[in-house]
Amino acid sequence: MNQNAATHGLFAKYLPEETRELVEAFEQKALIDILWENICLKYAAIVRAQQIMFVRGAEDVTKRHTLSGNGTDAYEYKEAYEKQAVFLQAQSRAMGTLNNMIKQYDEMCRQGLADEEQRLRIAKLKAEVSAMQDTEQESVVIVDDVPDKS
Repeated sequence: MNQNAATHGLFAKYLPEETRELVEAFEQKALIDILWENICLKYAAIVRAQQIMFVRGAEDVTKRHTLSGNGTDAYEYKEAYEKQAVFLQAQSRAMGTLNNMIKQYDEMCRQGLADEEQRLRIAKLKAEVSAMQDTEQESVVIVDDVPDKS
């Protein structure tokens, strides 16, 4: 985007000032740096999701108060296996996205678009993701003899 378009054109007419400032800041960044920031954000989101979606054990049931269609009290229950399944699916998708972004970044490094600091960043992150995936595989326990609560 050229500066004239930002000042007088479509961007100036329809985008809020804060958004225009962000666009202008992004224009000054190298693509590899933008990709690196996105990798860091995705990695942070994965780590944060592990804290939020942690299932304590087979008895970890969430009870949520809701209202039924006629306005009376109702409750929605989420069993541990349901919460764990949702977590694993979300984590798998996020890890897949992160791995694809890392591959793209690595390819940019190989094409000579990165300096030494950027190459070291990706090597460190690859090691951390690999360790996280190893831990994830070790922590999944399938239990098929959970007693019926009814």
